[in-house]
Amino acid sequence: PALRVYVAAFAANAVLFGGLASGLLARALTAREDEHVVGRAGYMFVATYVFALDAVTDLPVWFASLVTRAYVHNLYLTFNVVIN
Repeated sequence: PALRVYVAAFAANAVLFGGLASGLLARALTAREDEHVVGRAGYMFVATYVFALDAVTDLPVWFASLVTRAYVHNLYLTFNVVIN
């Protein structure tokens, strides 16, 4: 059940973030040169969204890697554990 929830959250995120990014790109490409496309609130929303998404997705993987020591002899996971 936990894997299904994780995959569903990942899919919902891909659709939501992909839709937001596509809409923003469309607005940016069709905007006049003197028109501001994204205000401060837009940047704050994206920053908060990415922070929350990282907390929900990366922290469980980080914790599982530490507990199971899966990062040993795995360069990618080692970098992931150190950077996160």
